[in-house]
Amino acid sequence: MGNFAIMRWGKIKFYGVSNAEYHQRTELHKNCEHPELREQNFTFRQFEDETLRQTTKRLMAAQQERTGRAVRKDATVMVDFVLTFSPEMVGKVDMGAWFKANVDWLHREFGAKNLLRLDMHFHESSPHLHAFVSPLDEKGNFIKSGVRTRDPRWQSEEGRAE
Repeated sequence: MGNFAIMRWGKIKFYGVSNAEYHQRTELHKNCEHPELREQNFTFRQFEDETLRQTTKRLMAAQQERTGRAVRKDATVMVDFVLTFSPEMVGKVDMGAWFKANVDWLHREFGAKNLLRLDMHFHESSPHLHAFVSPLDEKGNFIKSGVRTRDPRWQSEEGRAE
């Protein structure tokens, strides 16, 4: 099998933000492959004193104050990315360089200010990174169509890591 970079993403509506954040609590994961590596997991939050739900509510309120219109209840307010690599590459990948390359990519694609939370998990079969991105334009308003989810630049012809 080849060496692959793996990325999954999903749009999150406001009513799903709390569930997405709750899922990141690794102590809840009972059947993990490497429980001894849980201590290596780490989280970065852009706003340390807020949950994702609180941050999203604040961003929605700020948009309503600026525009005079509320954000639609069914609007995409966040996108959850999971970034990882082929299990065969575990132990062969420079994790520091891999992590930096992924964060740099997220910053280029969405802007550093829109990257609300990162969770790096080592306790499962392949280390992986969860990233929560808020789809905001340069004025701080939610992008009506959310984040594009079918960008051909995100995948090479064969889906191979380059």
